[in-house]
Amino acid sequence: MQRIRRSEILILTHRAAGFTLLELVVVIAVMAILATVAVRSLNGVEDQARFDSTQRGLSNVQSAIDGDRGLRQPDGSMVPNGFVADMGRLPNLFFGTDPAAELQELWTQPVGVSAYAIRSAPSPDSDLKMGSGWHGPYLQMPFGQARLLDGWGNPYSLIPSGSSSTAPVPIQSIQSLGSDNAPGATSADTYAADLPASPLLFLASDYSATVTCNVVGASSSTPPASAKLFEPDGTGKVTSAPATAVISGSTIGFTFSNVSPGSRIIRVYADSAGLVPLATQYIVVPKGGLANVVISLAATTQPTSTTQPSN
Repeated sequence: MQRIRRSEILILTHRAAGFTLLELVVVIAVMAILATVAVRSLNGVEDQARFDSTQRGLSNVQSAIDGDRGLRQPDGSMVPNGFVADMGRLPNLFFGTDPAAELQELWTQPVGVSAYAIRSAPSPDSDLKMGSGWHGPYLQMPFGQARLLDGWGNPYSLIPSGSSSTAPVPIQSIQSLGSDNAPGATSADTYAADLPASPLLFLASDYSATVTCNVVGASSSTPPASAKLFEPDGTGKVTSAPATAVISGSTIGFTFSNVSPGSRIIRVYADSAGLVPLATQYIVVPKGGLANVVISLAATTQPTSTTQPSN
């Protein structure tokens, strides 16, 4: 009798310590609900992280091309930097069999392009010095990544400035096609929308603009007859764009076309051949060009050697 009681006690104890089938089903259902909520929550966090990564990537591309606007001189003025400031042109897109090469000029020195250095202007203005050439990498690629990708691991949509799909042509726009890697908003998912909604543009008119200047204090006996603007030529050298004087009443002005943004130099000459310099002016050309630069001959002395501040 005592043995039976002991076994009964053991059975009752075992039942009290375990779970019934219904209890197990309820526990599993609760765990499944919690897991579903956690996964959905993590998906939202992951998508937001990919969205933020894509925004940073686009911002990095713009800074690589236009320069870091936060880079300042001690006086607070911006230091021109970036691909365009150093090279005098927009980076080219290379479409072909290798997708990793599409925007490679931002992280790989182009063939036939000299590295950045302080160089002399063409003769007879060799006393002028300015920085030019490839000063990259302008864009740091993530470790193990050879191609520019957005936060979802998809290639950016890159549009060239011309119709060619094979020859190297300047970039015109860049855009992420969102999480679905398809143009436009194709679903209710906000992360599937293009980023930005309108492509980030690099218009040729902003990077090949006009600079005008007016000369004051000119002597009637030796009025300025010509001027040159010096800038990088796109291959690492320094080139000059000539301009003849335009006289309107007592104002003598010069107009330069197709000028790229960055630190540039204007020199005014007494002769039309550009052999007798009168004054030199350093300017910073913003995107879109620069108007009404004032060059005072009365307040300017001609140095024997002139070096533009390097980027």
